[in-house]
Amino acid sequence: MSINTSMSNNSLHQALASSAIINSGTTSSNSNSSGNSVINSSALLFSSGLSAMSSPNNSIVPSSSTTSSNTSQNNSNNSTISNTNNVSNNNTNSNSNTTATGEDITITIYPIGIKTYGCLPPFLMRKHTLFKRLFVHVSNRFCIDENELLFFFQDKLLPEQCPSDIGLGNGDIIVVRRVPPKPKIANESKQASSLVLEIGSLYDNPSFSDISFILDDGSTLYAHKNILSARCDKFKAMFQGSMRESTENEIKVNEHSSIVFKKMVEYLYTDTLAEEGGIDMVLKLIVIADEYLLHSLKNLCEQKLITEINIGNAPLLFSHSDTYSCALLKKHCLSFILTSIKKLAASEEFDRALFQFPNLLLEIIKEMAPSFDNTPNNTKRRKDFEI
Repeated sequence: MSINTSMSNNSLHQALASSAIINSGTTSSNSNSSGNSVINSSALLFSSGLSAMSSPNNSIVPSSSTTSSNTSQNNSNNSTISNTNNVSNNNTNSNSNTTATGEDITITIYPIGIKTYGCLPPFLMRKHTLFKRLFVHVSNRFCIDENELLFFFQDKLLPEQCPSDIGLGNGDIIVVRRVPPKPKIANESKQASSLVLEIGSLYDNPSFSDISFILDDGSTLYAHKNILSARCDKFKAMFQGSMRESTENEIKVNEHSSIVFKKMVEYLYTDTLAEEGGIDMVLKLIVIADEYLLHSLKNLCEQKLITEINIGNAPLLFSHSDTYSCALLKKHCLSFILTSIKKLAASEEFDRALFQFPNLLLEIIKEMAPSFDNTPNNTKRRKDFEI
């Protein structure tokens, strides 16, 4: 009886050894991702050995617990692999959803007349985002009231527009200018404001008039020598000394149209410029202001034209400012031309202006030269700021 038992034990040990080798190899090859797979297979073998020793025939028969444990382990591994695949699929779908769909564009803000510290980085913007958000962002960045900023891309931008409305593309430039607020009338005294109104009431008033102008359309404009002399140096020189106008009470004006001359005289009486006539009228007022040495009127006209610069009129305003020495207007026109040189180069107006004023082409080239300096090839691109 002892011999049979020892033989049974020897058979048991050999079976356990062979089973351990097979199971351990299988487990290690199928469960590389789990650090406890080898320990679990050893525990299963030990459980199988105990079951074999307790069986009547002393044969190795896996117990039901061992079978259920193997089944649960396989199900766990399968579920882990399935979950991993699901996670990877979800990540792939998520990445595909967050991939750029071509709705984002990068634009550059070019400030004119605004003090900046260093270069502004490019801005990232959606094609269907209203410019209102851009206006607020730039206003906060410069610490300037939004009403004092004007934005241009070919034409003036409106808050309710978006990039897709005007054809704004990737890499385009938006010009922003600061327009100083209109000066408010000082309420220092009611007497001063009433004085301006009372003098303005004398415009084209025959009462106490001592000079009249016969205009090109045959109309008559009544004026007063003392007021004209106090406001304009040319009139002052005309009405004193040995000039013919000093002894006459009627002067013919044929060099300028009646409406332009009237607006100039009205400005001398009221110190204001009516919003009439558009750009053409303002350009004509610059001509007559330059002739009559009215620097304040010329500066006022320049301020109005600066807010109207666009692709269509930039060459005209640039040449006009050079002819009549409008330094402020010329500076803003040159800045606009440099930022829109690609679009302007294809226009006939630009070619015509440069053909008639070759000196302006030289000024443009001088301003563009510094931007073509050699820069390192490994210059790091600035980070885009999303609007």
